[in-house]
Amino acid sequence: MTLEGMTTFEEKMKGVNPNTVEGYMQMQVVFAGDRPSMAAFVLANGRRFTPAKRPRGVRKQAYKECYSNSGMEALMNDKYTYVEGYARAEMGIVMEHAWLVDKDGVVLDLTWKNPEVCEYFGVPFN
Repeated sequence: MTLEGMTTFEEKMKGVNPNTVEGYMQMQVVFAGDRPSMAAFVLANGRRFTPAKRPRGVRKQAYKECYSNSGMEALMNDKYTYVEGYARAEMGIVMEHAWLVDKDGVVLDLTWKNPEVCEYFGVPFN
C-alpha cells in the first residue's frame, strides 16, 4: 500500500540496472530518499574510469585496506590521483572503494586481485 501521490520503489527503479555501478548508486539514492548520500554525491560529481591490469612491478597490497593503500601511494607518488567512489568487483558485487588513476584516467587498483575486469565510477581528489 502506498500513500496517494507517493512514487513506489518499483516506479523509481524502472529502467535502472542495479548490476552496473551507476545503477547501484541510483538504487542507493532511491533508498536514501531526501537524505544526503555518498551515492548521490558520486553520481553528481564523479565519472567512470578505465580499468587496467596493475603495471609490472607494482604488487597487490592488503585486501580491505583500499583507502589506506591508495591514500598512502597518492601521498608518495604524484603520478597518480586518489579517487573514492563505487566499484564493481570481479565477483560482481558493487561497493564503496578507493583507487588511483593516472593522468589519462586509467585505474591503478592496489587492493583487488584482477582490477582489469572491474568497473569504476568515482570522484578524484587532489
